[in-house]
Amino acid sequence: MKPLFPILIIASTALTAAAGAATLPMIPMQGAMTHIYLDFAAGQPGVLFDGDPLVPTGPTSAAPLAVPELRPLALSHPGDGFDPTAPWFSALDPGADGYAFSRRWGFVAITDDPLPEGLGFWVRLLELSPGLEVKHGPTWTPLFHPGPDESLIWRFGGTMFHPAFHAPALVASYSAAFELYLGDETGLASPNFAAVPFTLEFTAIPEPALIGLLLGFAALLPLLARHR
Repeated sequence: MKPLFPILIIASTALTAAAGAATLPMIPMQGAMTHIYLDFAAGQPGVLFDGDPLVPTGPTSAAPLAVPELRPLALSHPGDGFDPTAPWFSALDPGADGYAFSRRWGFVAITDDPLPEGLGFWVRLLELSPGLEVKHGPTWTPLFHPGPDESLIWRFGGTMFHPAFHAPALVASYSAAFELYLGDETGLASPNFAAVPFTLEFTAIPEPALIGLLLGFAALLPLLARHR
């Protein structure tokens, strides 16, 4: 039973609602910021992450990379909820779907050289784990849209941006595969620069009710085994 002890602690903590439950006006980060650095150096685009020795030190440089967790609000903010009029309410509120989510991954530009005239940083979505979605947090609309070649793309706007990733907390891990490329105003990729693939990883933490259900099932296993 030792492996279940940490889960029992998490479950008991999460099931204790905060005395002063709050209505949250924004989607929380769910932890410290973790950065994806979009770089342009020596005439080519590149992707770096926190902890990479090539990332310049400063306020946007953090400790070595840790895999962000997708957490339901019921676990990260016990007793709190979202405004029912918020566009993300039905997906993230504990009284609705209560999906696990994270906004820790954030895109930042650290270009050593100016980008070629008429081109910008674009990110193409290659693959998402089943159930994982990525949204523009403030509007709760899909972050990626069909580009000139019908692939799903998003243009980096120039300032730090943290999209919202969310999914049912039913599996242990999720991932999202992308590629960075240089493109024109429409998102058409320049043939003069190679695209740079990269992958973002997540671990999923179940909501307290699901933890309780799993613990109950685990407690029944010895009884079921004796009746076989």
